[in-house]
Amino acid sequence: MIKGKPGNMTPGSTKETLDAISMKYFTRLSEELIQGKFNFTPTRRIMIPKGPGKTGERPLSIASPREKIVQKALALILETIYEPLFSDNSHGFRPNRGVHTALKQIHLKGGNFTWVINGDISKCFDSIPHKIIMKLLSQQISCHRTLELINKSLINPAILGKKVIPSHQGTPQGSIVSPILSNIVLHEFDIFCDKLKDTFEIGTKRRRNPKYHSLSNSRSKSSNPLLRADHLQKMMEINATDPQDPNFRRFMYVRYADDFVILTISSQTDAFTIKRKITDFLKNHLGLDLSIEKTTIANVKEGFNFLGAHIEKRDKVIVPVNINQGGEDRLKGRQRRTRR
Repeated sequence: MIKGKPGNMTPGSTKETLDAISMKYFTRLSEELIQGKFNFTPTRRIMIPKGPGKTGERPLSIASPREKIVQKALALILETIYEPLFSDNSHGFRPNRGVHTALKQIHLKGGNFTWVINGDISKCFDSIPHKIIMKLLSQQISCHRTLELINKSLINPAILGKKVIPSHQGTPQGSIVSPILSNIVLHEFDIFCDKLKDTFEIGTKRRRNPKYHSLSNSRSKSSNPLLRADHLQKMMEINATDPQDPNFRRFMYVRYADDFVILTISSQTDAFTIKRKITDFLKNHLGLDLSIEKTTIANVKEGFNFLGAHIEKRDKVIVPVNINQGGEDRLKGRQRRTRR
C-alpha cells in the first residue's frame, strides 16, 4: 500500500525511506505506539501549483515514508469506524466513489430542479480547527492512545527550506490521514444538510397550471382541427404544473471533499436563505468559512460548473459535458477532457 506508490517513497525531512526496513523496525514501532512514545518527525513542506484554471501555489507536506505506515494504519482504522456512518451524498476520498459517482447522482436525480447553490469551503484542509477534529473523534473513539497519536499528526510541524512552520490548525495536505479527517468533520455538514432538507421540503406535488389546463379543456371540447393543433402547440410550450408553486419545494445535496452543490425547487429567495444558513453553520459549528467569491447561486437552466464538468439542463435532464476524466486525478491537475 505504501511502497507500491512512487510518491510515497519520496523522503520527508530526513533521508530515511522504506529501503532496508526490517521486522526489528516494526517491533520497535509497535512498542512505541503501545507506550505512547512514538512521535512524528517534521514533514518536508514544498509549494506546488494549484489545480487547473487556478493561479498561485499551495503547500504540500511530505512525511517520512516509514511514518506513512503509521498514517496508513490510522486511515484504515478511521475508515473502518466512519465509512458505515458517512452519507450517500458524500463522494470524495471514499472507497468506490469519486467524481463520476457525484456527477451521476446529479445526472440521475437533478433534472427537475430550478436553482443551484454551487458552494466552496474556503481553504478547508488548511482551516479546520484541531479542537473540532479531536472533539468529533472522541465521540466515536475511546482509545486515548489513538486520539493522542492523531493529535500528534495534526500538530506536527513542517520544514520549508530552513524554516520550521508550526501547525496550529488544519490537516496537512499530503498526509494519508487528512482526507478522511476532513470527511469526518464535513460529515457534520452532511447531517446538517439532511436536516435542512427535511425542514425545507413541503408539498406532495405541484399545483395545476391554470393556463395549461384551460388550453387542454378547450382543445378536448373543440372539433376544429386547426384550433386543436394551435392549443396543442401552446401546451407543449408551457408546464402542466405551476413551476412557481410556493407550496411545493424540494432539496438535493451532493458533496465531493470541500466542493458541494445544493439544488432546489423553490424561489431564488429560498436559495439565498439556504446559503445564509449553511454559511452560519459552517462558521459557528465547524470553524470554517464559505468562500464568498466561489459560492454562487444560479438558475439551473443557465448551467453550472462542478468537479471539472459543465452541467447543463436538456429536456428536463441534467447532463454533464466537458468532463475531466480520471476521478480524483482532477485534484492533481490533469485535464484530459472528453465529450459526453
